[in-house]
Amino acid sequence: MANVIAIIGLAGRFFGEATIEDLWRDFSGDPGLPPEGSDRLFLECAADVLQGLAYADRTGLFLRGAEGDNLAATVAGPLGLRGPAVTVQGPALAAVEHACQSLLSTECDLALAGEAPVRGDGAVVVALKRLPAALADGDSILAVIHGSAVHAPAPPPPPIPQVQRDPAETGMPAPLHERPALANAYTPPGNHLEAAIASVWQEELGIAQVGVDDNFFELGGTSIAGVKIIALLKEWLHQDIPTVSLYEGPTVRALAQVLLHSGPARRYDAVRERGERRRRKLQRLQGLARAEE
Repeated sequence: MANVIAIIGLAGRFFGEATIEDLWRDFSGDPGLPPEGSDRLFLECAADVLQGLAYADRTGLFLRGAEGDNLAATVAGPLGLRGPAVTVQGPALAAVEHACQSLLSTECDLALAGEAPVRGDGAVVVALKRLPAALADGDSILAVIHGSAVHAPAPPPPPIPQVQRDPAETGMPAPLHERPALANAYTPPGNHLEAAIASVWQEELGIAQVGVDDNFFELGGTSIAGVKIIALLKEWLHQDIPTVSLYEGPTVRALAQVLLHSGPARRYDAVRERGERRRRKLQRLQGLARAEE
C-alpha cells in the first residue's frame, strides 16, 4: 500500500484478565472463555479502544472469524458504528489488511480490526486511521503500517520533515527573519500536521514564525519554493500530493485539509501511462505545426 496507516489504539482481553496490562502482571487467569461470552468480550474490547479517540462518522469494523460468523455485525450495532462491518476469513492479519484497504479507499475514516475470540483465547482490537488524519486529530500514534509491515516510530508521531536551507556567505544557514506584517493576526498550529507544514514553510521561506492562516504567497513564497515543499511533504506522508495543492490550499490550515483528502500515490504504471499520453499529444502538436509551415 502506498499510503501510511497509523495504529492509534489497542485493547484486549486475555484468559480472564481485564486489560492487556493485567495480562503482563498475571498469566494465571481463567483458562477458558465460554462460547456465549464471545460477543460480550469483543464488544468490551471495541468499546475500550474507542474511548478517547476523535469521533469519526464512518467507522468500520473488520473481524477475523469463521465462515458464516456474523460477530462483526453483532458488535457494530451496539457500538453505533456506521461504516462497513465485515467478518474476514484468512490468515492472522487478514482483518487488519482489509481495514487498511478500506481506509485507503476512503470507504471509512476510522477502522477497528480484531480477532474473534474462541474457547481458551482472548480478543484483541486495534484502531486504525490514515496517518494525515491521525496527525490532524492529535491521536496517539502507537505504530505505523507501510504495506503489510509495522514499524514503530521513534519517537511517535513521525518527526517533522527538515528543510535544508542554502547557507549564507558564512557557510551557515541565514538567520530567520521576522514574520511580515499581514492583514490577519498570527494563529499558532492546532495539531501536529499543521505544525509540520508551518515548520517547513518557515525553513523554506526563512521566516521565524508562520501562522495557520498566513498566505504562502503573501509570505514571499514562489512556485519553485512550492514545488520543493510539496515534494518534501509527499515523501514525509508517503502519499500523492499534486503540485497545485499550494494553490488550492494557500494557507497552512487549508493545505492541511488538502493533504487529508489527497489520494494514495499513483502506481508506476499510471505515471508511465500519463507520460505516454503527454508524449503522444506533444507529437501531434509538433505534427500540426509542421503541417502549417
